[in-house]
Amino acid sequence: MLNLLPGWLTAFIAGIVSGWWLFQNNLPWVVLALAALPCFFLGRRAAWFVVAFVLGLFLTNQKISALSGLKEDNLPGRMDSVKGMVLAKVKEEIFSTHLLIQAEGFSLPGGQERSWAGRFLGNVPADFFVEPGQKIELNRVSLSRLDSQKNPGQTDWTGVWLSRGVFWQARSLQQKVTEPRSSFRFRLVSWLRRRVEKRFAYYLKGFPEEAKLLQTITLGGIRPPSFLRVLGLRTGSYHLLVISGLHVGFLFFLWFVLSFPLRRRFSRYHRVFSLAGLILVWVYVGLTGLQLPVLRAGLMISFFLLGEALSREISGIHSVALAALVILLANPLALFEAGFQLSFVATFGILLTAHWLEKNPLGKLPARKFWAACLGAYIFVFPLTLFHFGQISLTGAINNLVLVPVAGATTICGFLFWWWPAFFCLPARWLATVFLRLTTLLARISPVVSWQLPFPAVIVFYSWLLTLMSSLPEKRKLFWQFFFLVVLGGLLVINRLPERQQTITVFSTPRVICGLVQNSHLVILAPDHDWQRSLSQTVLPFARKKKIRQVTGVFFSEISQDGWGAVRQIEKAFRNFPVYQPAGSDRFFPGQPADRERTVNRIFLQAGQSVETPAGRVELLSSHSEGSYPVYLIEQGSCRLLFVSELTEENSHLLQGKRVEVAIVGRIGPGKKVSEDLKQLRCLYLIKGKPQKSEMWCEKIPIREIFYLSAGAIIINTKERPFVISQWSSPGV
Repeated sequence: MLNLLPGWLTAFIAGIVSGWWLFQNNLPWVVLALAALPCFFLGRRAAWFVVAFVLGLFLTNQKISALSGLKEDNLPGRMDSVKGMVLAKVKEEIFSTHLLIQAEGFSLPGGQERSWAGRFLGNVPADFFVEPGQKIELNRVSLSRLDSQKNPGQTDWTGVWLSRGVFWQARSLQQKVTEPRSSFRFRLVSWLRRRVEKRFAYYLKGFPEEAKLLQTITLGGIRPPSFLRVLGLRTGSYHLLVISGLHVGFLFFLWFVLSFPLRRRFSRYHRVFSLAGLILVWVYVGLTGLQLPVLRAGLMISFFLLGEALSREISGIHSVALAALVILLANPLALFEAGFQLSFVATFGILLTAHWLEKNPLGKLPARKFWAACLGAYIFVFPLTLFHFGQISLTGAINNLVLVPVAGATTICGFLFWWWPAFFCLPARWLATVFLRLTTLLARISPVVSWQLPFPAVIVFYSWLLTLMSSLPEKRKLFWQFFFLVVLGGLLVINRLPERQQTITVFSTPRVICGLVQNSHLVILAPDHDWQRSLSQTVLPFARKKKIRQVTGVFFSEISQDGWGAVRQIEKAFRNFPVYQPAGSDRFFPGQPADRERTVNRIFLQAGQSVETPAGRVELLSSHSEGSYPVYLIEQGSCRLLFVSELTEENSHLLQGKRVEVAIVGRIGPGKKVSEDLKQLRCLYLIKGKPQKSEMWCEKIPIREIFYLSAGAIIINTKERPFVISQWSSPGV
């Protein structure tokens, strides 16, 4: 039966994918299930695969139907109170904390009580102390849909919540704990986590980075710190700097070494040690919050220990397949999460690489399993990393060879620090310092490639890898390898061909940013500072997805004393681009270091001067004065667009008598003169930042529609005549 497990899992995954495709196209899943039933008569093996395929179809349909029902619940936007149980702390900020809450019911302002069994994210003040498992009551609640991705090109993190049935977020003015005593399981886990966190905080007071690293790789957390995420992506060792299945393996290795003398002395009671190891692993899995990579490793080790206790042997491939099957049976939509894909593909890669090394002359290589763990995981997650994140370190395999031993020693010493902090404090701190410094050094010298790999290329890449490691005859293997390489090369060439595009995108960011795209050229209008890193987190991922090859101009929409933060962010991905700013702005805010004169082509524009760029014509309407903001007139295709970051009394007179199709006004300053000048603007569409309390002046402007950037980015397709303007939002899950 175990020999059928890989094929059964493949058929089950095919059923999940087919069920999702049928749901997207509004087709009944029963039709495809009935069409597969004749395969029952092809033999017992085919019958098992058909059962797996139909089961995948059915469970996916049931899961999506349940989530769709929750999503379409007729819930009011405002509630008097909501009662529920805290499941986890999702995110901690300076002034607020986000909680994952299982709702039990709510009451309306009129006093009417209703039941509700859904989950939602609650935003509470940071000083409101609550532990997972406790029941709370939120009063004067404002309920809204979970914010989806607002800018094209960004990773949609809300898709993970949507796949888990979380569609709502709530803000409350008052909160209170109704049942402070939670269940024994929650109390035990919370007590253990608090005890370990206090030890890290007490013994590593003057070493915050080392404490954060040790806590992250041994205990996990809400989300990895930003400096660890950056180091992990730059070096290709992200799985070493966050808690993963590898760290569960380190814990199991530590327990095996410590219990080895007792196992030898009491060899007759080996089942006792297997069951003790099983309990230890699952206590640790629960302590880390049932994160997916840890859960996968816990299931694999559990199958191994159960087989040892029952005197049955199970191979690594079968244990991985069985762990994936258990998780997908519980939640079929976990298949579409990046964490699930990367975790299981990396594990399959390690096992297949180790098996391939045994069958080749490299099988006599010393520390073969170590090489398989470092190289196999990197090679197999390479295409998925490019597909999901669009960048990867080229020296990740070499970096892992160096970092894996240091990471193992640091993690094991961190576990020992839990139990005996006074003795292991100094070794754990020393190893954490070495680990951080070594990772920082490798991050500085590691080249990173940015490339958005299409999904068909991912499939072809894995087909080539499996062919390479297969046991086919040499001639047939060479033929299929050459075939897949040719197809992969063709897909990469097609993917890199520039698209025929001509658009204007206004991004949903704290400070308004506009991008003009013409085929593979990009012109950016942005403030000279980038405090919130909006360019690196929003515009640059958008440029990678649109296959932008060159930034042909950066126009400053705001001048500040911070200065040139935007240029620093853009220089990380593009070089040799001109920077335009109003003449005279350097008198008030010089803002540019002396060394940037040699690397940046700095051009000053006079009022009324225009610049012809490959993405459109940009004209500066205003001269610069202290306290004012530049006003630009943009022409691309059939669209004339007026752009101003903030409208004040110094620049509002430029709107008088202007006739444009689209006007972008980030913020509107106070004053009667500003309102009067704005009423004289003639435009079809108005794009604004956040809505203001009073917008009665909009009724006197002959506009067709108003778009708010707080609800999503605005995309104007000027290639069509007349141009098409729309508000972008992620479709979600």
